[in-house]
Amino acid sequence: MERLQGASARIDVHDYEGALIEFSKIIFYDKSIPEAYAERAEIYIKLCDFSSAISNFKKALQLRQVPEWEVKLRQLYFMKGLTLIEEGYCNDALNLVSQINSEDVKFIYLKALAYIRAGNKQLAFAEIDRCLERDPFNVEVMILKGKLLWSIDKIDEGNEMFWAAHAINPEHHEIVEFLSIMKPRAEEFYKKATKFIFEGNKALAFENIKRGLELFHDMSKLLLLRASLYRQQRDYEMALNDLERASKFMFAEGLESEVKSQIGLTYNDMGSSLFIKKKYHDSVTIFNEALNFMPQDSGIYINRGDAYRELKKFNLALSDYHYALDLGGDGKMIKARLSLTHYALGSQCFNQRDYEGANIEFSRAIEYYPGNAEYYVNRARASLEIPSGFESAYADLQKALELDPTHDMASSLIQNFNRDKKVSFVGGKFVKPG
Repeated sequence: MERLQGASARIDVHDYEGALIEFSKIIFYDKSIPEAYAERAEIYIKLCDFSSAISNFKKALQLRQVPEWEVKLRQLYFMKGLTLIEEGYCNDALNLVSQINSEDVKFIYLKALAYIRAGNKQLAFAEIDRCLERDPFNVEVMILKGKLLWSIDKIDEGNEMFWAAHAINPEHHEIVEFLSIMKPRAEEFYKKATKFIFEGNKALAFENIKRGLELFHDMSKLLLLRASLYRQQRDYEMALNDLERASKFMFAEGLESEVKSQIGLTYNDMGSSLFIKKKYHDSVTIFNEALNFMPQDSGIYINRGDAYRELKKFNLALSDYHYALDLGGDGKMIKARLSLTHYALGSQCFNQRDYEGANIEFSRAIEYYPGNAEYYVNRARASLEIPSGFESAYADLQKALELDPTHDMASSLIQNFNRDKKVSFVGGKFVKPG
């Protein structure tokens, strides 16, 4: 025990040669201490003598089965095999792996590496496929297969293996290097596609975008460009699919704002298309999606307000129009809509015999758009149903005729003022007789 402690003390001060001597002495006197072999194996690992380390762990395991030692022994076999391959001793590496006779993926991978170094690509592919059968998401194996495919001029297939590996671990150093090679090539196709768009040749633009995406999957710039083309063609589903893909790299490429705007615009166009088809409920749902991506866009609020108005949800429409106005939307356009909505509310109140409410809403409609004769005629009709509303009714009818001298109802009502037995003109005012 004292000798073991003394040997361990030498390890603590990095005196590995001295520690080896001490452990060798211990083993010389007593070959039944497994810890001595295990400790000596650890020293050989530090000295990169994998063969000696393997030999000592094997002896330690013959004396006692310790799972940790078994794991280290397998790791050593792997490192030894890798070293042999790197030094060009491929047959020795294959013999080593054959001795282990393991179905562990890393040893099958090692076998594939040895076959590659030996120039036997067919057997290498077979071992790689065995690896992927056991571990379909092993990034190292995918990368190895990608390189092997490149080596036999199957460039596209090799690229696809790298992209499959990228989907699992985009930070892997070889994946990062792969992207750095592919990106400039894809950028060239982006430039060509942009040029063709300006020339009005959408077919060639699509073709160059496709070729660029084959080199660099999910490149945000290319996907944004294609999404805009799909949106112009009203192929909204395809546009949104591309934009969803673009969102994967939008942070890395600094395009988060542009991607979100494109998604919002696409949803807005979809909503507008549904509105034209009179699918107002569906259009509201889609405009809601658009606002998730562009919450400060006045145009989307206007569009949703229009849909609410068609659904006779007038208060919701008014809320959207006012918010659009607050956001700096086109005042003339919004006020025209506010006017129409208040007029619709006024008509609703009138039909429900709420004449005072109708009067208020028609007044608001006039406030936002004072140039519509119809508004004045209907406010006059509401005023006629309200006590002491005759004078204002007459003024509204006069204004209506001023705006539209051919307005039949305005002419008829103003003529009936003097003829109606219920109304008389006294002291310059129209009053009901008592």
